[in-house]
Amino acid sequence: MNKYKFEDIKIGLKEEFKIPITEEKIKLFGQITGDYNPLHNDLEFAKSKGYNERVVYGMLTSSFLSTLAGMYLPRGKQYYT
Repeated sequence: MNKYKFEDIKIGLKEEFKIPITEEKIKLFGQITGDYNPLHNDLEFAKSKGYNERVVYGMLTSSFLSTLAGMYLPRGKQYYT
């Protein structure tokens, strides 16, 4: 993580990371946010709305942008001294 320096970044460079969405992550996110919408928590309700599975919180998946920025993108020079 953070293996690049800013000057290493070039057009065409690719990086990826994977974060599994687990039952525990969904449960904890609901507890933290207080969002208990049945679309996220009730399989039968989600199916009744046309989904095959429960719907993962959009903000849970969006929060991984913080992981990308904080753990994978290069930091400024002040962090290397």
